[in-house]
Amino acid sequence: MRVLYLSYDGMLDPLGQSQVLPYLEGLAGRGHAITLVSFEKQNRLQEHEEYERVRAWLERVGIHWQPLRYHKRWSVVATAYDIAVGVLAALRLTADHQPRLIHARSYVAGVIGLLVKRVRGGLFIFDMRGFWVDERVDGGLWHEGGALYRIAKRIERWLFQNADAVVSLTAAGAQVIQAFPFWRKQALVVIPTCVDLDRFTPSQRSMSRARGTPLVIGYLGSLGTWYLFDEMIALFKVAESVRPGSILHVLSPADRAWIAACLRDHGIPESAYRIEHVRREDVPSRLASFDVSLAFYRTGSSRLGTCPTKLGESLACGVPVLATSGIGDVDALLAETRVGTVVKQLNDAGYRAAWKCMESLFDEGDALRERCRQAAKRFSLADGIQKYNALYRNLSDAMALD
Repeated sequence: MRVLYLSYDGMLDPLGQSQVLPYLEGLAGRGHAITLVSFEKQNRLQEHEEYERVRAWLERVGIHWQPLRYHKRWSVVATAYDIAVGVLAALRLTADHQPRLIHARSYVAGVIGLLVKRVRGGLFIFDMRGFWVDERVDGGLWHEGGALYRIAKRIERWLFQNADAVVSLTAAGAQVIQAFPFWRKQALVVIPTCVDLDRFTPSQRSMSRARGTPLVIGYLGSLGTWYLFDEMIALFKVAESVRPGSILHVLSPADRAWIAACLRDHGIPESAYRIEHVRREDVPSRLASFDVSLAFYRTGSSRLGTCPTKLGESLACGVPVLATSGIGDVDALLAETRVGTVVKQLNDAGYRAAWKCMESLFDEGDALRERCRQAAKRFSLADGIQKYNALYRNLSDAMALD
């Protein structure tokens, strides 16, 4: 199939390199002719060595890449400008051939995709990546009922109504979608954020941890609006009181000085934490050094559509997860597979109860690591590529029948 793939996330960002490029490489290897349009941050575009590396990679696997510049200042105007530029670029790239499939990753890309479909035709996949409009409200960026919210909700409805297929990251999110009064019962596929099980592997060290011995309690990913860093520090203090000498290892692109200031404000000495921002290829080895991985998010209805990338990556490295409640399918997964536990209350009693459960899991030693690895197979990149390929093929077959 000829596929026009639209992403508002950049391929020069860690997210694009972990959650877009591997899928596209796999799909190109299955015979799909892919044209990729992405929006790249200016500072990333100036990293010429990385830019050339990604471009060479995409050329090698047969993907035509059109990077566009992402604009942020004056947010609403900037996004509208990016949409206009994206539509014009996509129309130019498809001038000589009609795309059989337009695959849009997230809401802004979805708007571009539907506008292109109006001109070029083809089938449209809305790969929603979570409930973006409600995330803005839950993150305190928009007011529910405000003008931006109302407009965005109309756009959301338009995207769902005109999609030939929708991809949800979670089963919980799919249930929400199916309850929408405007849902037309199109194809709805659940494909979680996936992990390359050949790259993310456990370390060879034993998982046996005698009670009272120090641990490495880790966090991987961004920090800011949707992430509860203060609460993670509070949990660490509880864990450190049970296991003196434990280390909080933060792997994040967030400002190092800001992270250190937050830790100092909570009375965490420099000897008790480690802050790093490492290259993507170095993440698996660092993650495998954790004894437990944290995934703390702000609560809200939008979280039902969230599937943390760090979840599958941690489990693939044999590392159990300690997460806040209400994140997509995480509660159900941890309860079913016993590869971590959920913090049900964000207070001292809740942290202590969750840590007590973690201590019981640590008592199982290497059996816990094996369960983590088995649970990670649910997030297999190979399976994710196969699900996308099946969706492409099924839509193509349906178009042929029409």
